[in-house]
Amino acid sequence: LHLPEGPLLVSIVHDISERRRLEEELHHQNLLLNTILDNLDAHVFMKDRTGRFLYVNQAVADFLGHPIAALIGRNQTDLLPPEAIAHLQELDEAVFTSGQAQSREEQLVDQKGQTRYFWTVKVPLRESGQPDRLIGLATDITELHNLREELERRATTDDLTGLANRGHFYATAATRLAQAQRYGEPLSLLILDIDHFKDVNDTHGHQAGDAVLRGVAEHCREAIRTPDLIGRMGGEEFAILLPETGQESACQLAERLRQGLQDQIGRAHV
Repeated sequence: LHLPEGPLLVSIVHDISERRRLEEELHHQNLLLNTILDNLDAHVFMKDRTGRFLYVNQAVADFLGHPIAALIGRNQTDLLPPEAIAHLQELDEAVFTSGQAQSREEQLVDQKGQTRYFWTVKVPLRESGQPDRLIGLATDITELHNLREELERRATTDDLTGLANRGHFYATAATRLAQAQRYGEPLSLLILDIDHFKDVNDTHGHQAGDAVLRGVAEHCREAIRTPDLIGRMGGEEFAILLPETGQESACQLAERLRQGLQDQIGRAHV
């Protein structure tokens, strides 16, 4: 091999078209993934074991009131009140300790001061040489939570007076009676009925009758103790269950209620 005299120029050419193609493909895939995550009707995030955010989607950023870039690397303790942190950390720690996905209902207060409820699924993410992390997916179920509470309230509460309805009163009374019998404790029951209530409706109308029922309910509610239970049995009939109360004390309460209602009626006629 004979090389010419003088400076020698050697060129090495690499074909990088494949690498550029892969980089462009990765960029498009990341763009697609971020677009999907930012437009999901869910809060998606990734945290390490200390509570530091490693990823958040736009829904999380909107809820916390900060841009996405301002949240990455920040700890949840800097962004949420202590009581919320304690609640969230319970599920976080369960994920890290068990190494299994965990789910439950969680609640947080939004930027407007309103309590929001979420069904949250948290999944561990473990890679060799990397710290423990978790990925969370939280769906806002506030409307469903409120609807469930309203249905439960309607199932146990009289709409007009806000007292226990007949079914709830009977079920609670049966439980309290069994407890009283088991432990040998006194238990009393008062039955109240408004005299001549039909005349009120006939003379002044049903709106006036409803106002009377609400007034009686409020008067009785203010007179009883926290453990006591008052219910509307229907129409103008009410019942009060008095745990750990003997006959004499129950009669005294009944007289105070009667006298108090009579005094209210007398003042109303003045």
